[in-house]
Amino acid sequence: MTITVEHRNDGFLQKISGQECPDTLKGTVLHKSLEIHQVLLQFLDEKIIGKKFKEKENLQKKLKTWQAYIKKTKIDCLREFAEISIQDNHIACLGDMGWELILGKIKKI
Repeated sequence: MTITVEHRNDGFLQKISGQECPDTLKGTVLHKSLEIHQVLLQFLDEKIIGKKFKEKENLQKKLKTWQAYIKKTKIDCLREFAEISIQDNHIACLGDMGWELILGKIKKI
């Protein structure tokens, strides 16, 4: 079964990534979160979105490269964004307090 991943329908990452951080928030958790969202979008667009994967295991292997990808940017990754995993029919970052940030949906092709 070949699968691919599409962005969320609401364009969440694109909207967040297009925002500027006010100077008064530079260096805060909100600023770091915005930077991480921007790098997440770059990673997904370069490595995941629209690519074909023969099975979910191949997709998961590619998702595991996220940690190395963000390390190259020298951005400190908040633990809530440290891992991207497959959850049902979508990919998500799983927060340690039970929430998940859905990043994209998995489609069979």
